[in-house]
Amino acid sequence: MGCKIANLLVQTIRTQVGKGKRRSFAMKGHHLKGLSFFVAGLLAGSVLTGIAAAQPGLSVTATVFNHAQFIFNGEKKPLPEGMTVLNYGGRVYTPARYIAEELGANVGWDPVSQSVLVTWVEPEPEQIIVTLPPEEKPVVEEKEQESEKEVIRPSGDFQRLPIRIQTKDIIVNLPYVRIDERETAFQIETEGRINRPVMIDQRSARMIIDGKEYKHTEVTGVLDQIDQTWFTQNIFEDDKVNGWIRFGPIDEDTEYLIFEVDYVINDNFPERHTLRYEIRL
Repeated sequence: MGCKIANLLVQTIRTQVGKGKRRSFAMKGHHLKGLSFFVAGLLAGSVLTGIAAAQPGLSVTATVFNHAQFIFNGEKKPLPEGMTVLNYGGRVYTPARYIAEELGANVGWDPVSQSVLVTWVEPEPEQIIVTLPPEEKPVVEEKEQESEKEVIRPSGDFQRLPIRIQTKDIIVNLPYVRIDERETAFQIETEGRINRPVMIDQRSARMIIDGKEYKHTEVTGVLDQIDQTWFTQNIFEDDKVNGWIRFGPIDEDTEYLIFEVDYVINDNFPERHTLRYEIRL
């Protein structure tokens, strides 16, 4: 480049150039670090000198204006040695390199294209990391509540006691079920309807709770498990015989159960029939 950028060291510069074609320079404004400035004004010192060196026949006179102050974003900074501010045509021309570098740019000269190069690196957007305090969960007072056991009613016609079943042979009434920590006992009341011997077969008795079957023949540890009434007593027409059939203990919260027992006609033409009680306790 004909002259170093912003390196004007005389108070009054008068350059005599020979005749020749006059060249004009057009500079556009740039945005750097959030500031807008007119690059033509920034580069005027070097441009004027460049014109003087490159264009014979042109005479330019400028006055040194070094008492100008430079304030960048509120901060006053001195002009470096070797750089000069000019007053030309009523305007102040400042060293492009000084201004651009203070704003974080680089300045260069491309002799091929006769261009002043101003470059800078776009700053990466600042990342702001905000750490939030851990979320505080509200404290909920837990109150003890009695858990209600879900009761699933099995299919069937479950009824409250007493339940009475009548056939052509016998009437069997079930008035009461005793449930405690020792046993589950079914009270049986019978009445004969035919003049044939009918017996209650307590060995056939079974209890079904939640799909599980409990057989009377498998019961152990129950006091008076066998009621001798059902082994010794035939029930004829109008006879009334009462007794018990006992099982082991069950859950006292049981609400539904099935009780089944057979009766047998005990003669030369034996018959067996099953009585089924669907009980809601």
